[in-house]
Amino acid sequence: MEALFTVREAAKLLTLKESTVYRWILDKKIRPVRVGTRAVRIPEGEILRIREEGMGA
Repeated sequence: MEALFTVREAAKLLTLKESTVYRWILDKKIRPVRVGTRAVRIPEGEILRIREEGMGA
């Protein structure tokens, strides 16, 4: 099973601000997983993809 990260954790891993991660979710640059009705988590694969594409700082 793939690891899931909170927006805060994802931001730290990508050295971005949380607001940037939320904006990228809205812009569909990051594909989150919904947990319940409001919460989102970022799959590990998305973090790796963003790093490979050089999008993180």
